[in-house]
Amino acid sequence: MTFLLNFIWFCLYSSLGYYVAACLAGLRFALESAASPKPLPERPPSVLLLRPLHGFSEQMLENVRNLLDVDYPNKKFVFGATSEHDGSALIAREIERDHPPFDVVATIGQSRAGNPKVGKLLWMLGRAPQAEILVMSDADGAVRRDHVRRLVGELAEERVGLVTCIYCGRPAVGDVGARLEALFINTDFAPIAILSKYLESARHAYASCIAMKKSVLDSIGGLEAVKDCFGDDLVLGRKVADAGYRIKVSTALVIMTTEEKTVFDFWRHQLRGWRVDRRIRPISLGRILINGTFWACALLAIGGLSAANLKLAAGTLAARLIMTAFMTLLVFRLPLKLGDLFLVLFKDLLLAGIWAASLIGNTVEWGGRQRRLTADGKMQEVSM
Repeated sequence: MTFLLNFIWFCLYSSLGYYVAACLAGLRFALESAASPKPLPERPPSVLLLRPLHGFSEQMLENVRNLLDVDYPNKKFVFGATSEHDGSALIAREIERDHPPFDVVATIGQSRAGNPKVGKLLWMLGRAPQAEILVMSDADGAVRRDHVRRLVGELAEERVGLVTCIYCGRPAVGDVGARLEALFINTDFAPIAILSKYLESARHAYASCIAMKKSVLDSIGGLEAVKDCFGDDLVLGRKVADAGYRIKVSTALVIMTTEEKTVFDFWRHQLRGWRVDRRIRPISLGRILINGTFWACALLAIGGLSAANLKLAAGTLAARLIMTAFMTLLVFRLPLKLGDLFLVLFKDLLLAGIWAASLIGNTVEWGGRQRRLTADGKMQEVSM
């Protein structure tokens, strides 16, 4: 029992240290993001922005219009839907109809691939105009007008072959699932990603936005090299790093829209992500050690309600809420409801359960279908 209590105390102090470090890193990131991007060269490189789409929502349409509004002089867009029966085909066709044909291309189709998103990107690239830089981004992301200028400037740095973007979350609606997902992004994923930016050399990418020199992508075998991989963004980053290029985590921030409806939707989406992380980057399982809310509850349940335990548990919970408010309001400049401060504690306890569930099983739901994560890092569709 003494060993267990000492371990819990260790996790609580680790959580407190993490909350402080994340806030300091967040402050630095916010200051860097507020600075103007580097000036463009006299001849700005051509940029191709690829955005695969799936389904239909007004928010997705708004995100597409937001992307079209980026400020860059030499850019073209490709939007891709899987089939004419997919609601996103309406968005792709509407955008193509309203813009010059040489600036915007809509594609309908998907190449054969274990990873459906990469299969769609391969189809889009095969029908896209040539460009020196490719920017691939998720459909639920919104960006600032200087987004592409910032990416191009960072790609121009010495030996940088890939630039990727951290993202924060904003719920599209007031549903509890969407709020939980946004809270996870803003208080779990993004703080760790920002802290990692300053503590280690990046060997990964984030699917929210990946900018690459076309020559670098070709040198590692193109997207064909990751077409069957789960965690394709992480694998792509590793291949670029292994080829001797630097990966830079951008100061550009992407705002992702979360649209989960229920607690179960949140659980299912997170379980997929944690199982993928377990197979690709097992060290990520260590995030449970800095779940201060869970360890505070464990301390009171196992160690009792002594004054010392109550003081440490209350201090940890208070630090968790301060970190939540700091990151959301000051770093990401997003609204935060009072109820979200209580919801974040509930979310932390859910994540402890998701963490435990992720240790068992290797199947996930992806694109509406069950897929098995194999030991060689690829996905196989499960026959029903």
